[in-house]
Amino acid sequence: MTTTPASSTAPASPSRTSTRSVGRLGRILRRIAVVLVLIVVIIAGALLAIDNQTPVSLRFLHYVSRPWPVSWWLALAFGGGVVVGLAACLGSLARARWRIRRLQRTLDEP
Repeated sequence: MTTTPASSTAPASPSRTSTRSVGRLGRILRRIAVVLVLIVVIIAGALLAIDNQTPVSLRFLHYVSRPWPVSWWLALAFGGGVVVGLAACLGSLARARWRIRRLQRTLDEP
């Protein structure tokens, strides 16, 4: 009679299988959450645009702008903030990518 080691006949670890399924489920739930947040933001933006149609002009020192609806000014401010935020992150992102490439080259050397 021959005996085989228990590790060779044991099925795959249940923790690995459950980790994979939790990973997939987590990604699906994260995508659903992102889509729901985007829908809420789009609806809120549409309501904001509909509700704020009164034209206003902005004054800065001696400059007076053309009158535009408040919703346009808010959208312009939001877009400007996004552009400034992305520009502020650009330096650290480029530095991180440079460091990753340098470390990758170090790993690839024989």
